Amino acid sequence: MLGIGRASMTLAGNVIRRPVARALDLGTGCGIQTLHLLAHADHVTATDLSLRALEFTAFNLALNAEALGLDLTGELDLDRTEARGRDGRPQGPRGGFPLTLGGRVTLLQGDLLEPVAGCRFDLVVSNPPYVITPRSGSEPDRFTGEVGDGINTYRDGGRPGDRLLAELFAALPEHLEPGGMAQMLGNWEIHGLPDPGLDTVTGGAPDRVAGAASPQLPGWEVRPRSWVPSGVDAWFIQRDLLDPAGYAETWLQDSSEQLDPAGYTAGYRRYLEDFGERGVAAVGFGYVWLRRPAAPRAGRIRTEVLESELQQPLGPAWGEAVDRWDLVAGDTADTSGTGGLTALRELHVTVPGDVTEERHQRFGSDHPEIILARQGGGFRRTAHVDTATAGFLSAADGEFSVGQLTGAVAGLLDLDEAGERALVAAVAELLTDGFLTVTAPIPSGM
Repeated sequence: MLGIGRASMTLAGNVIRRPVARALDLGTGCGIQTLHLLAHADHVTATDLSLRALEFTAFNLALNAEALGLDLTGELDLDRTEARGRDGRPQGPRGGFPLTLGGRVTLLQGDLLEPVAGCRFDLVVSNPPYVITPRSGSEPDRFTGEVGDGINTYRDGGRPGDRLLAELFAALPEHLEPGGMAQMLGNWEIHGLPDPGLDTVTGGAPDRVAGAASPQLPGWEVRPRSWVPSGVDAWFIQRDLLDPAGYAETWLQDSSEQLDPAGYTAGYRRYLEDFGERGVAAVGFGYVWLRRPAAPRAGRIRTEVLESELQQPLGPAWGEAVDRWDLVAGDTADTSGTGGLTALRELHVTVPGDVTEERHQRFGSDHPEIILARQGGGFRRTAHVDTATAGFLSAADGEFSVGQLTGAVAGLLDLDEAGERALVAAVAELLTDGFLTVTAPIPSGM
């Protein structure tokens, strides 16, 4: 049974903590996410394939019942019913589930979303068993065994490659209430070889990518994007990238395989064979946010690479970022990001206190050649801005509207109509990314 680790704390810090009626902790493990969810959810459902995990969760809830405000009087006498694994075979009377604790927590045993079929939630949180484990090669796979036997079920979802995440994405929207969100961690395979002519900052992504410090493979976001069902909003943040050899070394060491040289060599070979069969050039790791829109519309997808240190906890900044994204994009079928620019001109904005300006120029030059805006908090992005945009940021103190400021800057720099429209679009992007914040007013049309 895995205890509280770095991944658990990362996910807990990423979650947008707002009051909700019903939350789901998918793959609860020791119950750490459930404990956090109880602070802002009226009811939490916690599921896991492992009965041992559910028993630990029940124990940890009982241990912290007073702090959590749970009344567990007479509720811990478990019904000793026979439980069944993913394949339907009996696993023995190790505990009784479903189990409701204190009227606010329900524990369910089963694979992924099977235990909550037909149920919907306002928030789903999951640190799923996303680690890719070889399922091919000449030697047997020691990471597979009888379901429920506890062998690495905490990290291995029992599917080849990254199929587990694809399954989750396909099924999750039907388990979300309108406006409901899901947040999780995950891995995704990146197929193909690097393009020598690829832009090393954007990695070929259609969205602007800020903060990328190393070359990216072409289309790293193509596979995750393909998992998102129609009409669903999604945001992927890639935090790390490993080639097949590096990925193998990471997870073989995680299971202490290096203590057995022969086993380590065999495991390493299985990993490379498995990745080779599917043409995997690298594996990305990152954070995922999903939302079922409150009303049916076209979905919006955002992808970015952020490899530098982020604010911890990230949840408050992520919640504000989602609000700004909605504000700029507007709740319309237009996914171009320009649908709300008319209303944007009426907003009054200012530069947050953590955003600083950085200029670079050669000695003797009259004008800076590079102007950067840097965030000290939140996602800690860096934006390259031009002279017009820098002028707007310098004047954005909340007194004048966006339309008034862009008009003034355009007049000073002799920008034509197209140039002013480009400036407004740049302001929209900076607002979305948190380099600006709204003071007043917020029109009802946005």
